[in-house]
Amino acid sequence: MLLCDDSRSLREAVSRILAVAGYAVQTASDGWEAWELLQDHPFDLLVTDLEMPRMDGFDLIARVRRDPELKDLPIMVL
Repeated sequence: MLLCDDSRSLREAVSRILAVAGYAVQTASDGWEAWELLQDHPFDLLVTDLEMPRMDGFDLIARVRRDPELKDLPIMVL
């Protein structure tokens, strides 16, 4: 699972909660970093914030949906 949020404290808190629930979580601090990770690693879920620097969640979601290999990736919005 990829967790994307520009708030470090929120990334850490949500990451801990999900890890305790048994999920393997990788984090990104903005949409651009998440996009780069999505190009290099397979994820089964993207959890993203909408308001972020460099690339916001709206743009990230649009890119994912346009990408033939990622278009079916489940996305949750924080």
